[in-house]
Parts: sequence; C-alpha cells; structure tokens
Amino acid sequence: MEKKSVKSETQQFYEGKTIFITGGTGFMGKVLLEKLLYSCSDVKKIYVLIRPKRDRGVENRLEDIFKLPLFQRVQNEKPQVLKKVIPLNGDVCSRDLGLSNRHRELLINEVQVVFHFAATLRLEAKLKDAIEMNTVKY
Repeated sequence: MEKKSVKSETQQFYEGKTIFITGGTGFMGKVLLEKLLYSCSDVKKIYVLIRPKRDRGVENRLEDIFKLPLFQRVQNEKPQVLKKVIPLNGDVCSRDLGLSNRHRELLINEVQVVFHFAATLRLEAKLKDAIEMNTVKY
C-alpha cells in the first residue's frame, strides 16, 4: 500500500508559486535557494537577480552555485528542480534593479513572493550608505 505524503503548511503555501530573490549569490540567499528547491520542490519558478562578475555571466555564476556542496542533495535527489531557477542580469544598486523592461514586466506579472537578501558587506562603507542600500534601495 502506497503511503501518501502530507505536505506541510509551508510546502502548500509555496506550491505553484513564482519567487524572486535578490542576494541569491550570498550566504543566506544560497541557503534559502537550496531549502526552497529541496523542501518546496513544487514551486513554479525561482527568479534570482545576479550581477555578472569577473568575466562570469549570470548563467555561469548560477552553475557555479549549483556545484557547491550545499546543493549536493538537490543534485543527487531532485536534479530536475534546478531547471526552475532562472537567473536575471541585474544589480540592486541600479535603477529598476538594472533589469530590462521585459524582465521587469515578467516579474510584475508572475511573482507572488519576494525575498530581498541583497546587502552590502563592505565594513568600511558609511553607515548612511549601508542603511540605504540594505533597506531603502529596493
């Protein structure tokens, strides 16, 4: 007899939802991304805002993230969910997050949940600038 799994309230909430994450390449962003992919695998899509960096485009940076040990269980047990993650070229310090009009409209029309994890980690930054970037800019 097949045992039917019961979804938690959290899994039920995220089922079929489209999510947008800023700061997905940072420590907490990666932890969130892995947890959503593994535990809430029925999400529809996850858009992640990523800056190109050191001659690495956003697709390459996302691939690098998925190679980390943190994503090993997703890679081994649920590799198909990785296709739900869509990198978007942008920057929280830019006007309209540096997104194209097409991507902005896409997010406006599709996203139900936003996680704003982008933050400056420059310890030498002026407090006013750090507060503005980490809390006001978005």
